[in-house]
Amino acid sequence: MLTISFKLFLENESAVELKARILASDFLRSIRNAGGEIYFVGGAVRDLHLNRPSKDIDAMVKGIPLQTLATILAQHGKAEEVGQSYGIIKFLPNEFPVSEPLDIAIPRTERPMTPDEKEQYKTTYGKYPSAYQAFITNSNHSLGIEEDLKRRDFTINAMAQDQHGNLIDPYGGMEDIKNKQIKMVDPKAFSQDPLRMLRAVQFAARFGFDIEPATLEEIRGNVGLISGIPGERVLTEIEKIVSKGNQFIGAELLCKTYLWQEITKLQCKNFGPEAALFEKSKSISEFMFLMLYGVTDFEGASKICNKLKCENVTIKQLKALYLAWEERDSPKDLKDIAQAIRPYMTVFRMKKIHHTSLELKVLPNEILEAIASSMPKSHGELEIDGHDLMLLGFKGSEIKKVLDAIIGKIFSGELQNSKDEIVQFIQTKKI
Repeated sequence: MLTISFKLFLENESAVELKARILASDFLRSIRNAGGEIYFVGGAVRDLHLNRPSKDIDAMVKGIPLQTLATILAQHGKAEEVGQSYGIIKFLPNEFPVSEPLDIAIPRTERPMTPDEKEQYKTTYGKYPSAYQAFITNSNHSLGIEEDLKRRDFTINAMAQDQHGNLIDPYGGMEDIKNKQIKMVDPKAFSQDPLRMLRAVQFAARFGFDIEPATLEEIRGNVGLISGIPGERVLTEIEKIVSKGNQFIGAELLCKTYLWQEITKLQCKNFGPEAALFEKSKSISEFMFLMLYGVTDFEGASKICNKLKCENVTIKQLKALYLAWEERDSPKDLKDIAQAIRPYMTVFRMKKIHHTSLELKVLPNEILEAIASSMPKSHGELEIDGHDLMLLGFKGSEIKKVLDAIIGKIFSGELQNSKDEIVQFIQTKKI
């Protein structure tokens, strides 16, 4: 049995339509003529029963060895063998265009490394393997479909469908879909690949499922292993919670599983009224802010973000969010006029940090109102610029001071953003 991963090749084509194309293809007809049996597996089967759209599909071919398959595929396109232990073929079919090669892989079995194998790994790479690396993978073209499905993470992903549409469900995935729960296939799932713990949270957040009690306890028991996962891989799963799932369910489950505490080395906070803001968090910066504000300052938050390999723009947006909310929560002992211009000054400072920070939605109402107003958000939005000021006799650092003074006067209502009015003001007030 060989596993074929087919990625969507037409932007608006569904997995159902893609499956039909595959079943009608000449290369799969040749595979069947050679004794191969076709099965569709994984997320597309799950999504079909969840009545959710799916944009890619995995299939398995049972009954012919890899070399035979490679020969068959070479007759229908470009077939290139890669990966020594995984036995992967990258295939570009002649029959239809694909945006990237189709990955065709022999099913795998996995076992933990022996102490000697760990020592050999250290000799080769200069360090011991991390938790998710400490496994030996062996390909096996004669492996039965149930055994291939057994190595998958959760029961809802461990289902298959044959070419006639019959469901193969050895681990009760359909029952778990009905019960709306995420359940591990094997208790060793998380020790074998700790990233699966975050995938459990991600799937639960996406589908509105609960994590089954035994699976939850297994995650908690292995939570320390998440520290061995590279930060960028952790961040990818959190991004999927934000972009594809219910953000608050994801936040609660990250805390309930203790994954967030392990990742950040901080305690989770009581979300309280802020819980309603999670549905507005469409960026990783907003989600992380809601998880971290009130627990650590921006410096602490940025260290966590750096550990997770966040993009620079994410860290800048996080800084702008801290600025906006700290300004809102700081003591209100300013004079009335200073208090009135405060939101506009905050927006001005936020844009200086990064212009995309004004597109964020997880902001205090007064900041959102200031962003929506016609007030200038930067020096560049003034009707007068540095060149104009130079003609009026200002030089060097004086120009920025004058521009700052003009912005303040506009925010306070003493001045309109009009070039003539600004010039007259400068000339009469001699600022």
